[in-house]
Amino acid sequence: MLVSSTGSLPRTFPVPAGVKSLSRSSTKGSAISLESVELISSPPKKPQRFTSLSPAVSAGSSRSGSSRSLVSRQWNGNILDRMALLAASRMDDPADVHVVLLSGYDIQWASEAELAEFTALKRLDVSANNIKVEQLCSLSALQELQASCNGIVHIAPLVRGFQELTVLNLSYNKLSPSAIASLSYMPKLARLLLGFNEIAALPKDMSSFRSLEFLDLERNNLKNDAVVPLSTIPK
Repeated sequence: MLVSSTGSLPRTFPVPAGVKSLSRSSTKGSAISLESVELISSPPKKPQRFTSLSPAVSAGSSRSGSSRSLVSRQWNGNILDRMALLAASRMDDPADVHVVLLSGYDIQWASEAELAEFTALKRLDVSANNIKVEQLCSLSALQELQASCNGIVHIAPLVRGFQELTVLNLSYNKLSPSAIASLSYMPKLARLLLGFNEIAALPKDMSSFRSLEFLDLERNNLKNDAVVPLSTIPK
């Protein structure tokens, strides 16, 4: 497993099983120095939060301006429902929706029953809103979820849903150790971004994260023995 981190971690910590990529120094015994942990990617950018539904361009999508304008005309609310997903994707049939970008709309909650109609939706970006992860569990085909900057502190145990999710971005939230532990119910989760969460402690046992290959812990408050649970992650 590859771990991305910065100077908030102690200088040495136990090697998580399967760490493959070392950079500037080699391991000694059972510890690995910070210089040995490869920084895989730059820190995630904090998403922009819009205060209204006025047209604006979201980074990374050539059609985002027209999409936001379309949503503004057809959807007037802060609920993630059938109308919101269809308007944002510019589709008429939920079965034809594969990608939805709805960052910065101040979405407060989601209609699980209506989201269940979107059986082909694979990528969803709801960054910079106020939505809870567990409200999205009825998206049965979802493979990538961008949910940074949502004020998330707690996540209910995800005993159902998210069976296909492989990429999850929860950076810029306020996650508790119990919230992180709830993510272990996602059987295919391979990339987990938890940067900028002010995390001071991890779940004591992370052995349930069986598919995890990359973990981003940049800009948190992990010190001393707080990273020992990383050694329990399989691989």
